[in-house]
Amino acid sequence: MKRTSLVLAESFGRSALRQPVFTALLLLPAAMGLLLRPLPAGLALAAPDFDPTPWMPLFLGIVAGFPPYLFGLLAGLMLLDGRDRHLLPALRATPISDRGLLAAKSAPAALMAMIGTPITLILSGKITDIPFGAVIASGLIAGPSTVFTALIVTSLARNKVQGMTVSKILGTLLAAPAAFLLAAEPWRYSFLVFPPAWIGAAFNHPEDWLLWSAGGFVYTGTLALLVGKAAMRRYFALD
Repeated sequence: MKRTSLVLAESFGRSALRQPVFTALLLLPAAMGLLLRPLPAGLALAAPDFDPTPWMPLFLGIVAGFPPYLFGLLAGLMLLDGRDRHLLPALRATPISDRGLLAAKSAPAALMAMIGTPITLILSGKITDIPFGAVIASGLIAGPSTVFTALIVTSLARNKVQGMTVSKILGTLLAAPAAFLLAAEPWRYSFLVFPPAWIGAAFNHPEDWLLWSAGGFVYTGTLALLVGKAAMRRYFALD
């Protein structure tokens, strides 16, 4: 069983490079970090009186949400691709369990997000504006956030076309850090139901970054476990 799991996990990279949309999802997180570099200069030209420095933790919070979202979407689409290609009967004939089949795609994506989130923030050139500990914590939160995204896409969609529709809805949640920061109290705390808001809160409250980071990790991990049960039922349900 262990050997079968390794073979399936190794196929993650090959699958990601097989289709252009999958390859694009691999490269986009780093691109988001690089796009943040010219932002201050661009804002200076467009709005000379606007100082973006106080808002940089907010921008970084939004950017930090992209790796878990995109890598989670990648894993979800790869799982749905297996269903579209009618590979499930053959895969379920192997010694690996149903839970292992889901983990073979979601676990590598989670690992990439845990590494890719800090790298994306470093590429932005703006990490001096937030606590360094929060940068590391954002990578830890990215792991369960990626699994949550992958499994909720798998739970709500029956094929890749539906998966892209679900992803567009999930993409709007990347603005959660801005909603949390700009909303009035106590309504702002309602946006913490969306995982990206926790990272944004950690970046924008440097004195309490550890508390927000720990809360985000526990919350997103719990969400991933809950959604995992629904994914097990939906993904392997007979058509």
